[in-house]
Amino acid sequence: HRVPVPAELGPEFVHGRPPELWDILSANRLTAYEVVGEHWFHQGGKLHLAEDSGLDDVLAMMRDYAEPDRSFSEFSKQANLEAVWPTAYVEGFNAAFSSRISVQSILHDEAAAEAIEGHRSFRIVDGYDRVAQALLPEDAALHLNMPVDQIRWSAGSAEVSAGGRIHKADKVVITVPLPLLQQRAIRMVPEPERIVDAANQLEMGQALRVTFCFRERFWEKKADFSFLHSLESAVPTWWSTLPLYAPVLVGWAAGPKFRPGLNIHDAVVSLAEALGVPEKLVESQIVTTCFHDWHADPYARGAYSYTPAGAMGAHETLSGPVENTLFFAGEHTDTGGHGGTVHGAIASGLRAARQILGRA
Repeated sequence: HRVPVPAELGPEFVHGRPPELWDILSANRLTAYEVVGEHWFHQGGKLHLAEDSGLDDVLAMMRDYAEPDRSFSEFSKQANLEAVWPTAYVEGFNAAFSSRISVQSILHDEAAAEAIEGHRSFRIVDGYDRVAQALLPEDAALHLNMPVDQIRWSAGSAEVSAGGRIHKADKVVITVPLPLLQQRAIRMVPEPERIVDAANQLEMGQALRVTFCFRERFWEKKADFSFLHSLESAVPTWWSTLPLYAPVLVGWAAGPKFRPGLNIHDAVVSLAEALGVPEKLVESQIVTTCFHDWHADPYARGAYSYTPAGAMGAHETLSGPVENTLFFAGEHTDTGGHGGTVHGAIASGLRAARQILGRA
């Protein structure tokens, strides 16, 4: 079955106006449209339009509690906060545990987002894969289905073992998801201990996303939402394609809400609960579903990274070259407050390129 809009399995939103992404969109004439619409909440068995979630007030209070660094849940206890919705936002948006994520990192990320109009979100009309395609240089050799298993290196020289072949280079950029560094999925000989130690200070977020394509936008009769939130459900967050009117909803369960084995049936039950409609109605409307378990994917092993309390310096370490031979990129190496984002990942790649060229 065809889905009437691109069904993203990974990233979906362009957060704000980061030049790293918008320059690519502009140069390749890719169109993005702004996400608009209302936030609805399901609470106490009732649906209602979102009022002020209190997040701005909580962020203001966090600035008074930022030293020393602590987890969001510790901050909430010390500030005597009943921060139910702000906690849900912190855990859902960052795919993190509030008992682990750093207050300093949240403030750092919020300040970075504010500088690029991060309160606005956009979608790419033709799908995010067009960005990846645009980044492929015409004269570069791209080797698919060739996982790297070992990098043997010394200052100024490296041998990369992949697909039963040895590739020699003066410098190597290693841009793999955080868990692959933590779990030594690629053996580096000798091991760059400070890099691995820094990687182990960070944590990989966990999230499930599932896309439902329905026969019609049946939820309009209850709430024509852009986002729908329900703390009481296994899949607590849903969003539509507004301002495009397509019969598609995406479910999101992140941080503590994610659990291995969370499945399509759980998502159906959650959506029915949030809308206050029978499960059979939701089931009868489904045309197709799109889903990928990134945690079970051996080349991802999770969603995107976040910073635990006390680990703010780890990104700086990860962004530094080793003997001017090994260079590390990826969203977890971003130092500008854009970790966990596509533009943060692209920025880290540009930084690694500048380092290699001696322009950093």
